[in-house]
Amino acid sequence: MRGFVRHNNLEEVYEQKYKEIDQVRLEYPHLVQVFKNSDFPPELVKGLSLVLDELHDTPIIVRSSSLLEDRVGAAFSGKYKSLFLANQGTKRERLNALMDAIAEVYASIHGPDPIQYRAECGLLDFQEEMGIMIQEVVGTKVCRYYFPAYAGVALSRNEFRWSPRVKREDGLIRMVPGLGTRAVDRVQEDYPILVAPGQPGLRVNVTPDEVVRYSPQQIDVVDLESRSLKTLRIKTLLAECGHDFPEVHRIVSFKRDSQIVKPVGTYLDSSRGSRW
Repeated sequence: MRGFVRHNNLEEVYEQKYKEIDQVRLEYPHLVQVFKNSDFPPELVKGLSLVLDELHDTPIIVRSSSLLEDRVGAAFSGKYKSLFLANQGTKRERLNALMDAIAEVYASIHGPDPIQYRAECGLLDFQEEMGIMIQEVVGTKVCRYYFPAYAGVALSRNEFRWSPRVKREDGLIRMVPGLGTRAVDRVQEDYPILVAPGQPGLRVNVTPDEVVRYSPQQIDVVDLESRSLKTLRIKTLLAECGHDFPEVHRIVSFKRDSQIVKPVGTYLDSSRGSRW
């Protein structure tokens, strides 16, 4: 990031962290646009072009990799931007989209939330440095969409123990269909599947009504046609692409006559109450 800032004479941006937080929040959208309208050093553009040659048209995610994110005693993971890219179109279109995303991730280091958190942790004077990770999105093309069957996050300690038999050291997995974004960020009126790896047979929800009530209802996917990240109703996706959904018969169930049942063979009728 330092080379990008120096190349565009943007050194004054380092003073953003010392402004009042309301002023930081007010100026942040303008700062993002300044970064997006700036140029990348020619050697960096060449390197990004070579990366795209290796990745072809596989969707990617642009993520931050900063010093504070690796610091012990401060939870900076998730404070900066991570952006999904469909990585579709001509080479020039894909390259422009990649540089635009990198600029936005760079700018997020100066966003109001991370700056406020730095102030709370006494880290405003810390010289934060940021690199960029470009990763392939693990998944499968399904109709016009791209996503994995499921994804999630795993924690080594479990602070949400739904049974006396579940111990802290049993860990916790938050799992969702599709991209793992909904497992990382809490969303209203939708739920992940919770599993304790040390006690995988102890379910959070036992009765059919509980299973239906607390099953995921939405899914995040990369739309390859609109080249954007989208949230879809799972029932809508199943109705459109159910038979192409990877591992669908392992992870989709139906509620019928007050019972949770698995699809039989290749039969999948999402109109009859499918739930995860």
